[in-house]
Amino acid sequence: MIGLKSLLTALAMAAAVLLSAIPSVSQESAQNSLTTNGGQKVEVSGELSLVSKTDGDKEEDAYLDELIDITPELLSSIAIALVGYWISQSINKSQQQASKATAEAQIEAANIRAENQVQLQRGELTGKLMEHLTSSDRTTRELAVVALRESVSPEIYEPIVSILAKSDRDGNVRAAAIRELGTSQNQAIARQLNAIGRDETRSESERRLAMSSASAVSLSSDVPTNTAIITATSWGEHAYEVAELDGGVFTYFLLKSFNEWRSKEKGTLYLKDLFRSLERQMKIYRADSRPTLFVEGNSKIPIAGDEAHYTGLEALVIGIDKYASYPLENLSYCRSDAEKVTKTLESLTVPDKNIQSVYDEEATARTLSSHLSKLAHSGKEGGLFIVYFAGHSFLSFEGELGLVTHDWKPDTREGFIPVSTIKSAFDQSRSSTRLLILDTDNAATVERQFQKA
Repeated sequence: MIGLKSLLTALAMAAAVLLSAIPSVSQESAQNSLTTNGGQKVEVSGELSLVSKTDGDKEEDAYLDELIDITPELLSSIAIALVGYWISQSINKSQQQASKATAEAQIEAANIRAENQVQLQRGELTGKLMEHLTSSDRTTRELAVVALRESVSPEIYEPIVSILAKSDRDGNVRAAAIRELGTSQNQAIARQLNAIGRDETRSESERRLAMSSASAVSLSSDVPTNTAIITATSWGEHAYEVAELDGGVFTYFLLKSFNEWRSKEKGTLYLKDLFRSLERQMKIYRADSRPTLFVEGNSKIPIAGDEAHYTGLEALVIGIDKYASYPLENLSYCRSDAEKVTKTLESLTVPDKNIQSVYDEEATARTLSSHLSKLAHSGKEGGLFIVYFAGHSFLSFEGELGLVTHDWKPDTREGFIPVSTIKSAFDQSRSSTRLLILDTDNAATVERQFQKA
């Protein structure tokens, strides 16, 4: 849009162009010339003399007179044109702004109508699903349990499904509800599932499922940002130690996947790629043993290579074969697996490594808690914090998953490190990336829990 300043500038330029076309008369010649009443010019140069105008002079005078006559009209026309253009542009801009505002209002109104329609449909669907939850048909109730998740918030969904998991008359419906609750990240749900798992009036399969689901919720709840957790098994499955591999299946293929990348050493090894290789190789070796990966925050975590620019490494590596108390059976390869992990971490090209390795009798609850606290406070910004554990795990009465230490006491349930303690250490650390690796047998832990009941 042309403003007032621009308009005045344009007029001044036009006037300058027009005036420059008028031949100038010097001050000196003006002072030395006179014009008679008869139209003759008299030059004064010591003597007075009369000089008659030539035809060319007369034409030039006529041209100047004509130019002087039309200049005001021309400038006026230019001014009017420019003002008209300015007004036109102002109107156009106002119309464009009004059109844009109208379009935005229409879009907003359409979005509101669409959202209201979705809410209406969701409300109708929720009403139907709630009716299905009270249906006498078992299959209908099972489907309603799964479908209801998509139509209501977790704050509404979880209490409803918890009721079904506790009190539905059909075991299949209860099992469906328990599986759905296993995807929660609410520690209160873990406690409810744990209570179901300890209910001796239920079938063993239902109790197993509830305890495994409680472990899953406990592990995935309240995880700090930029933290990844890898477990050796899915919930309710066994982790295996195999003599021909000279170690646990999980750790063997975890290190194998890493060493295969290292032999090529191209680009960056990301955690998700490492996990895919681990998952594929474990599936080939044992189809009934599947690792799990949970990531809170950035899923593209570099482990080694070009993009792994960590300022430091804080690591606690734990391997426990020997346990002091019955009925925990001793294991065979947890310590050797932990030693292999330690060597691998030491080989990483990361400056300022602080790796604490603790095995068997040294791995008490007090010692491990102390190491966690120290590592948490020594972490550096931009650093990597890793905790690796190979041994038994345990689900407390509060529904919290814990790592069983060497000095575990079955009567008092003392001698284990809650996973929440490790999460707190991660949260307190200045390290930018945190990784928890658990080579522990969830299914076996549940079995031993039943034997103790």
